[in-house]
Amino acid sequence: YRVRYKVGTTVKKALLSMENEYYVNDSNDNRNNYYDYWVWKVNNSISGNVTKKLYCSAGFNFERKNYTVRPVSGVNAVRYDDKYTLTGNASYDINKTWRVAYGLTFDHLGSNEPTGEYDNNKQSLTVTAKF
Repeated sequence: YRVRYKVGTTVKKALLSMENEYYVNDSNDNRNNYYDYWVWKVNNSISGNVTKKLYCSAGFNFERKNYTVRPVSGVNAVRYDDKYTLTGNASYDINKTWRVAYGLTFDHLGSNEPTGEYDNNKQSLTVTAKF
């Protein structure tokens, strides 16, 4: 089951967008009920050309995952996870042939089950040639 919508607008050459999504993972097998959950997501982003050669984008995402039957260690409660994601990207056209781009993504997962918590930092550097 999934419901999703996305809206966006352009403000002074920048694209602003917001997306919400709600979905459910529901197995028909009692053995797999451990992985049953419902999720609510919010994604926000802004992107656009800063100059003729420089393009930038940024985003903030939030995701709430509520498990239906997964117990938390030592507590009579059901597990939930909150994931926050920050993204930033920039690409620069050096000339008609070469482009360089950098991307950064930071994830933080908080949970009422401490063994499931983490922070994750990803970076990328890309050089592209068109010919």
